[in-house]
Amino acid sequence: MTYIENVEDNLSFNHPREFGDLITSPLNFFFRNFSGLMAPMLKFAAPIIVVGMIFLGFAINSLIKNTAGFGDINSISYNLSYISISVLLIGFGYVMALAVIYSYASLYQQRGGKFFSEDEVRSLAFSSYLSLIVAQILKALIIAGGFFLFVIGAIYFAIALTYVDFIIVHERANPIEAIRKSFSISSGYWWKTFGVLFIVQLILGFSMQIIYIPMIAISASVGFMGGSEMAISILAIVLGIIIFILSVIVYSIPNIATIYLFFNKNLVFYNPDLEDRVYKMNSDFSEKRTDEFNRF
Repeated sequence: MTYIENVEDNLSFNHPREFGDLITSPLNFFFRNFSGLMAPMLKFAAPIIVVGMIFLGFAINSLIKNTAGFGDINSISYNLSYISISVLLIGFGYVMALAVIYSYASLYQQRGGKFFSEDEVRSLAFSSYLSLIVAQILKALIIAGGFFLFVIGAIYFAIALTYVDFIIVHERANPIEAIRKSFSISSGYWWKTFGVLFIVQLILGFSMQIIYIPMIAISASVGFMGGSEMAISILAIVLGIIIFILSVIVYSIPNIATIYLFFNKNLVFYNPDLEDRVYKMNSDFSEKRTDEFNRF
């Protein structure tokens, strides 16, 4: 059994953070816990994604050949069904990645960043997996319904549902309960959630170009050099797998940002007197400054 040790107190989820800290803390957490997060991610989520990408690569290659050669409609339908299965597998892999990230973070918070095993991460991730799949379907339906209110409605619902997956894992809630609580947390907290996640995604979007551009260049150069169709297909599959797995890994950072946002809001939610204490501290400070000014 492999044990994971995390002793960075400054990464604790239980400290209130300003807006800027909510952006930098997820990055610090990710890099400090990289090996602990990646080990279960590669064991439990990556294999599903790899199988899906392999199916997808060969299905698309076959579909292109049939289309270019005016293949029969049955063959094209056959390949499209393989593509659909591939997309489902990739989706299942993505949900498992979510389960691993949130399980790791939940255990990290419960143990105060001390010791927990990879087996515990696996157990919690697998126990919440089906609920997470149901949640993705429900969220997709709600967000799709938001399009009836134009794009703004869909964006609003997408942000309001941000906390659903972590609530399912951390609080062992069912999808309906998690959706209700996510809407409750987002009330009065929507703009901060939107702002933090938007900036984190923006930073990651620029960073990922460093990975994408060289790989696209390699793939294009092989094509221009006259590689065989099989070689190009295999290269496309390999590069696709690498890019997708890296994307899942890197884009786990917004999920970690979601966790920091969740606990930052719930420091007041679970400690009703905290807001009063902060207000009293600010009032005392203001009174002290006023007295000093009057004496002057």
